[in-house]
Amino acid sequence: MENEERRPNTHAAYSDTPFPRRTKKPLPRKGEKIGGGFFVFRRGKKTGRISAGNSLPYEHPSLASAAAEAARLAKMNPGETFEVFETTGVTTGSTEALPEPWDFDPRSLN
Repeated sequence: MENEERRPNTHAAYSDTPFPRRTKKPLPRKGEKIGGGFFVFRRGKKTGRISAGNSLPYEHPSLASAAAEAARLAKMNPGETFEVFETTGVTTGSTEALPEPWDFDPRSLN
C-alpha cells in the first residue's frame, strides 16, 4: 500500500487543471444604468438586515424606476419590505492626502 498511487476523492469534483478565471466584466442588464445611483433591496423580516442576494444589485437610472421596482416586488412578495437607496457620496482610492471629512447633514434639507 505504501507505493500505491494516491487517487483524488471520488466523491468530489476534481481536475488537474485549475478553473479558468472569469475575464469578462458583467454587462449591464436590460434597462440598467451603471452609475445611475438607485438600488432596491429587501429588508429581512427576522433580522431587519438589508439583503443584496447572491448577485450584483441592479442599478436603476432614476428614483421613479427604483420606486416602481420596489412596488412591483412588494406586490409579488406580500409581507416583505423593499427599500430604495440612492448613492449619496462616492470615494475613489487615491495616494494623495485625504480631504477633510464630508460634513453634510441630510436633515438640513428639510
